[in-house]
Amino acid sequence: ASAARRVVMGTCRYIAPEAITSALAIDARSDIYSLGAVLFEILAGRPPFEAEGLAAVAAQHREARPPELRRLAPHLPGEVTRLVGQMLAKQPVRRPQTPGELVQRLVALEIATFSERSL
Repeated sequence: ASAARRVVMGTCRYIAPEAITSALAIDARSDIYSLGAVLFEILAGRPPFEAEGLAAVAAQHREARPPELRRLAPHLPGEVTRLVGQMLAKQPVRRPQTPGELVQRLVALEIATFSERSL
């Protein structure tokens, strides 16, 4: 289906750019983007994009860079903010490519940052 005929499903706050307008197929990398938006909100206390109205939020997902997570949450390890940033890449090819790859990277981060967390 063309982008003009595509049925858009999901919550606008977390929707991948390609789900809105692109002729690119929606796949697991689209879900990785959405998870990145959720993680951004959990870690920063606000979604990556805020605007008046759904069309404005959708436009930001398509075109705007999210604020630097490290600036909003300076206590986070740089590896965490980099991974979330990669998850929010506009182009699917710049995101982790599979759920398995993402899980491996998250597990590695958990192990690497274990000593930094309080019990």
